[in-house]
Amino acid sequence: MLKASSEACKALKTISYKSTLYIGELKVEAEIIQEYAPVPNVGFGTAKVLVKGAMETQSEPQKFSFSYDGEHFKFLEEGKGDIKTIDRPDAIAVGRTLGFQYSLVVQSGFTSEEGIDKVISSMNRAELIGETEIEGRKCEQIRIFRTTKNPATQEETESFSDWFIDKESLLPIGFVSNSIRRTVQVKTVEQKSKILFDINNGSSKENLIQGDEAKTEGLPAKGELFPSFSLKNVSGEDKKLGDFQADIFIIDFWGTWCGPCLLAMPDLQALHEKYQDQRVQVIGISVHDAPGKAEKFVAKKGYNYEFLVQGDELAKRLKLDTYPTLFVLDKDGKILHAEKGRREKAMKDFEKIIENKLKR
Repeated sequence: MLKASSEACKALKTISYKSTLYIGELKVEAEIIQEYAPVPNVGFGTAKVLVKGAMETQSEPQKFSFSYDGEHFKFLEEGKGDIKTIDRPDAIAVGRTLGFQYSLVVQSGFTSEEGIDKVISSMNRAELIGETEIEGRKCEQIRIFRTTKNPATQEETESFSDWFIDKESLLPIGFVSNSIRRTVQVKTVEQKSKILFDINNGSSKENLIQGDEAKTEGLPAKGELFPSFSLKNVSGEDKKLGDFQADIFIIDFWGTWCGPCLLAMPDLQALHEKYQDQRVQVIGISVHDAPGKAEKFVAKKGYNYEFLVQGDELAKRLKLDTYPTLFVLDKDGKILHAEKGRREKAMKDFEKIIENKLKR
């Protein structure tokens, strides 16, 4: 059935659908138009896309839109500045700009030359769980087991995800993995129109970016005090910021379900090892994880900087919507720097901040 589903995805030339994504308690909904085209794959398969949606927040929905026409990627969060444009983008730049919470709304297997072949080729085995229903459609639930390798330790672990295949169309319309859930409601297929895959109608300003800039929108400003907290560490002890004897803090909000978070952790471990004797404290705060899961993960990986767990309420207070989100604080808890998403150059920038602070 998985192979048949992949072929059904490849056969699509045009599809419009509503995507609903949950990452823990975070909810993102989007209307998507996707059309096959022989274009570079920047994370959406071999396709052009036009996406308009909203993410639920504590105050009001954050509306967003993005488009890719094969040459230009454009992204806009309403009320947060001009359209961000990347000319001739790659998957890393697009992923960095969108962040985890927006990039996952697109079902990249649709209208793609590869369909879901990569999913099939990466799995160890699959089990048929049985029939269920997604968005009013009868589906077969299939559990896929695969082995993942930690990029730092090369250690292999087995994980699984559930895929829901529409019994009639054979399209994948549901996905669950840890705290991530996505459902798809297909609106139309093969109704090609003269749509322009561009969110700019000519009236909006565009800001040309490279895609590796630090994302700071919506985060507390430099100089603000980091909120007080009391969280348990992996040993079950209550910890506050003042309990740590440090002149500089690096705080990382992360989750075991978050791929970019896991890729950032070896760099944070290296930062900890380099500066641990110079009153620099690295603290990881897990969010949206079941009790005990972050503790087991940290113990298995052998990371030895400080870890606090069940930081969901603190993340809400900070209005975080992207992970990882990282803060650099001084000894008084004032914010020296904050950014969201994983960025290749982030650790070098953190080192500059640390070195400048230590010289004073």
